[in-house]
Amino acid sequence: MKKRWASAFLLTVLLVNASAATESLDKLANDFWAWRAKYAPFTSDDVNRLERPGGTRDWSRASIDKQQKGLAEFEARWKKLEPTQWAVPQQVDDRLIGSALARVRWELDINPRWKRDPNFYIAQTLTPVVEALTVPGPYDDARSREILKRIENIPSILQRAAENLDKPPAPFATGMNLGEALLTPTRLYVRSALAAIGRGGVKGLAHITGGGITGNLPRVLPAGLDGEVDLSAWRLPQVFDWLAREAALPDDEMLRTFNCGVGMIVVADSADAMNVIAAFNEAGERAFAIGTLVTGEGGESTVRYRGALQGA
Repeated sequence: MKKRWASAFLLTVLLVNASAATESLDKLANDFWAWRAKYAPFTSDDVNRLERPGGTRDWSRASIDKQQKGLAEFEARWKKLEPTQWAVPQQVDDRLIGSALARVRWELDINPRWKRDPNFYIAQTLTPVVEALTVPGPYDDARSREILKRIENIPSILQRAAENLDKPPAPFATGMNLGEALLTPTRLYVRSALAAIGRGGVKGLAHITGGGITGNLPRVLPAGLDGEVDLSAWRLPQVFDWLAREAALPDDEMLRTFNCGVGMIVVADSADAMNVIAAFNEAGERAFAIGTLVTGEGGESTVRYRGALQGA
């Protein structure tokens, strides 16, 4: 009788211990995956598979040090588990957590792309925006703010790239490292624009920033007129040519996202066009005709394109 009760007690103790261990594993898994979603690098493989919290991403050395410290804490917790007496499904879960921890260690220390690969930072700038846009519209205020936040995060990520990368060569700019090439200051057109306005003939000026030609040119066009742009009129700068190839971006995506080498579009009467072009060229710019205005098809002004973007 005593033996039977002892066996029952032993079985109960083992079951309780196994249950406690499983709960410990579940707690570790929940904590780890919440942490992973917050810090995991963006990759195209994870789009629509990994639910991430909103907000900006920080790839500063301080943030990476914080990730390494957090990873070490998770590894220490995982090593304290004793899975040998667990049921097979729980042992499998334990191995999966170990594999995930090893993957993060690989990313941060063994094969640190954040330290040596420029394409890593291209993925951290473009993929978050693509991921946010893959959610079917219409977008509510929260989704719109998240998209805007991810776009506004891009300059910070590029700045971290310049700090973290060990002077990798820019794949699109001979003689420059990637940080120098990506952080080249934007060109300002105040003096040249004032000179052209003083010469006469300028009807409108469209600064081509975020939103590209597609989003900015219509802002200066009167109702009833559309812009018709000849894409063969210029060649893409090397950085945009490389970016389009590496990210497999179609022309319409490039034209509504980047300026594609056209920093300012001036609207002028055809009779004054050459005079306006000369004023900009004399002020040190490289100006040329890229299209015409045509009768709109109704509604808001838009941009039509002829041809295709030309590589560098």
